Amino acid sequence: MGAPDEIKAKIDIVDLVLDYVPELKRAGKNFQAPCPFHNERTPSFIVFPEKQTWRCFGACSTGGDIFEFVMKKEGTSFPGALTILADKAGIQLTQVSKNDQPHPLYVLNRVAQKFFTDSFIADRGAQARTYAKSRYISDESIATFGIGYSPSSGDELLKHLKTLGYSDELILGSGLVTQSESGNIRDMFHGRLMFPLRDIQGNIAGFSGRSMDGTNPKYINTAKTAVFDKGQLLYGIDQAKDSISRESTVIVVEGYMDVITAHEYGYTNVVASMGTALTEQQILLVKSKANKVILALDADIAGQEAMLRSLNASWKLLGDIVGSGYRKQSLRNRSDDLSILRIALITEGKDPDQLIRNDQSKWNNILSNAVSAIDFLIEAEAKKLDLSSSQGKSELVERVLPLVFSIPDWNEQDRYLQKLADTTAISRDQLRMIAGSWSRKQQYVSRNASSKARAEDKVESVFAVASEDPLEKRAITLLLQHEDLWDNRFDLKIDFFMHAANRAILSAIHAESTMIGAQAELDQQFKERWTHLSQLQSPPSDKKMRDEEWAACLRRLEERYLRELKSLEGAAFENGGDDSGSAEYIGNVEQQALETNNRLRELFAGNSH
Repeated sequence: MGAPDEIKAKIDIVDLVLDYVPELKRAGKNFQAPCPFHNERTPSFIVFPEKQTWRCFGACSTGGDIFEFVMKKEGTSFPGALTILADKAGIQLTQVSKNDQPHPLYVLNRVAQKFFTDSFIADRGAQARTYAKSRYISDESIATFGIGYSPSSGDELLKHLKTLGYSDELILGSGLVTQSESGNIRDMFHGRLMFPLRDIQGNIAGFSGRSMDGTNPKYINTAKTAVFDKGQLLYGIDQAKDSISRESTVIVVEGYMDVITAHEYGYTNVVASMGTALTEQQILLVKSKANKVILALDADIAGQEAMLRSLNASWKLLGDIVGSGYRKQSLRNRSDDLSILRIALITEGKDPDQLIRNDQSKWNNILSNAVSAIDFLIEAEAKKLDLSSSQGKSELVERVLPLVFSIPDWNEQDRYLQKLADTTAISRDQLRMIAGSWSRKQQYVSRNASSKARAEDKVESVFAVASEDPLEKRAITLLLQHEDLWDNRFDLKIDFFMHAANRAILSAIHAESTMIGAQAELDQQFKERWTHLSQLQSPPSDKKMRDEEWAACLRRLEERYLRELKSLEGAAFENGGDDSGSAEYIGNVEQQALETNNRLRELFAGNSH
């Protein structure tokens, strides 16, 4: 624990403020007094004991924690406030280590956040205050979450930071501004309601700005910086961490307003994934504090697709399983994580924000009725597949059965097995036989590790293509240049691509809900390729011609992938030996080859019409 954390643990903000402001009086669960930083008749200075923060809602419109209070009251810097408070707390600062010094971007972001909150309370923030009121955001939440306003002029923050002596290099590295090709620097956020994005320690790592007039995109986030990566943060985690520890449960929602409203109504263990699929890093933030993780998303198709992407990204449930055989040991370890996961589907057609305000009993019921991850997967995947066909049943079994048999609890395993049997009309005995054949195949492959390695070398050689690929290039270009194709982006499978840059771009496209979000996730070299492809000249075409070209690209890419798969299947036959397991191994390869051939025939048949 660093010196600032030790000090904050020992000094209560109410006691500290009382030393300076004896007029401080209790007002409900908070404390109130005339602001010590300006003259006023009506007390506008509020101290929030639960959050250990303070804020002036009057003319000076400032706020913070004990350090900001002492800095402002004593007219000192952060090190000066640290020294004063360390003395009050009885902590000896023999040497301030580098770990106690905040990253320069954290310091800059705190300055920016104060600028945004000052702008919110000023005359120019009238629209933001009206919007916040229309969303029922309380004054306490505005102070607690540090909500602010970015002026619409486009350069006020930049001017403010430069006036304070910050360099262009640091400002550009913060993601608070953008630079044009001509070198002009402008504010990133214009006329938006601003949400500081804090890490678990409370450092402001970045910002998100919300449109208030219906313009798109609805939200703009800080680009990835040295301290900000939205895939590694959960909104509200700094406020929720203590409640998560106390209740051993965390509820993950989708939006900032969902978190703010939840906290206002006492659900203080709620955090948000910031509109992106949950990542493994985000899960690691809460796994040490909670033995139950509830994912709460809409029950519509889009919500369920987002849930599946989150499961695949954070638990990697589907991507590693489909077509991979039965990886018993790795899945056994994964099942320990799965046991903490619950899925709460919001069927009311409302956001948690609306539902909590209007009907807390329904919100409580939704949380109480959260289902296990495997229950959700069986139901969600079943809706996507044609279970009247043998292929649809086979796909569902391949996706879910390995997880079922990875569960150490035999009673739970039996329940899921029965549910899968009821869903597919495949008996439990047959499902056990299928799992057994996968297990035996895996054992055989393990015994032939060197042969497997040779096959994997061939797999790698097929996809290690550095040169440009015109077919992939055209498919990506169509997707980037025509927004009406965006909803069909998942039809373009990453497995179809051989070019590394194209695979990186498509991975980002699959992971994000908007083009802006996808581009922001890319490294610079891939951003440059994105820009290049999106600006390529294309021959004129109408929507019908474009849809036909898109379908043709998909068909040709899949056909090429399947032909390459056939060559790999041929190489896989070389793994066959003379022992008793060889026949079954070859049988499995032959079955895969048969499925590949059948899919190729379907593609050819579809193309002939």
